[in-house]
Amino acid sequence: MAAKIKTAAVGYPVMLAEAKAQCRVDGSDEDALLNGLIASATDHVEKYTGRAILSQVWLDYFTEFSDVMALTVGPVASIVSIKYYNGLGVQTAVDAASYYLDDASLPARVLRKPGYSYPSTDCRENGIVIEYGCGEATAQPSIKHAILLLIGQLYANREATDIPQAARDLLQQYRIYG
Repeated sequence: MAAKIKTAAVGYPVMLAEAKAQCRVDGSDEDALLNGLIASATDHVEKYTGRAILSQVWLDYFTEFSDVMALTVGPVASIVSIKYYNGLGVQTAVDAASYYLDDASLPARVLRKPGYSYPSTDCRENGIVIEYGCGEATAQPSIKHAILLLIGQLYANREATDIPQAARDLLQQYRIYG
């Protein structure tokens, strides 16, 4: 299975002013660096947790249909569509009545409804595409705080590679293991 982001979040969960306060920076000389650290820390936390922190749209690719298809990124808000290539090589949408979202599970899953069957595909690699919305309108406070801790560490130690233990502790409850 492969996955990629279709529509990135608008903005970041941490504002420049918050990063400046965390790093005790006055003035604008470090703005470019801090904006880069905000982006990097947010990306790192999303990969570490398996979560979209803010609202995004993702595409997950599968080669064949299954009764249960786990999605890569959470929390999942909605399934936009499921498309596949039919025997003629034409991309076609799956009837939304044939599946449902199990968003209580982590990772979230698409489940085939009883009594329905998925259509035949031309079995091409990554020929089934599930498009879904995930993330939240605002970041959870502890996730935001973990990002600020990571920004502070990266600012103070430009060669740092580890997430600070305090940030890891804050993020532990949000990790999605798939």
